[in-house]
Amino acid sequence: MYQATALHFADLRRRYGDPLVVLNLLKSRERRPREVLLRRELAAAISLLNAQTKQRSQRVIYLPWDFQKHLKQAQGSAAMLLSEMSALTTTALDATSLFALNSL
Repeated sequence: MYQATALHFADLRRRYGDPLVVLNLLKSRERRPREVLLRRELAAAISLLNAQTKQRSQRVIYLPWDFQKHLKQAQGSAAMLLSEMSALTTTALDATSLFALNSL
């Protein structure tokens, strides 16, 4: 189960090293579950992969953070939203010393 996911993370580990950090910005609640389904599956896949990984240093650090929920709470204030995101990004950057952005 989750063979493609395991291969994907193995490739990321080979290219970038450990630790791997996943910042998941998908919604945690929706009337019609779309992003919620993806969020749950990603969490389940990472949980299973981490359970199968003996070395703690090779486990994926998973940070779920509902972007839309926090945007709504910030009432559209970009400064407030960026302030909230700062703790998450600091965690990721401290762990990896690497920032990667994939713009399509």
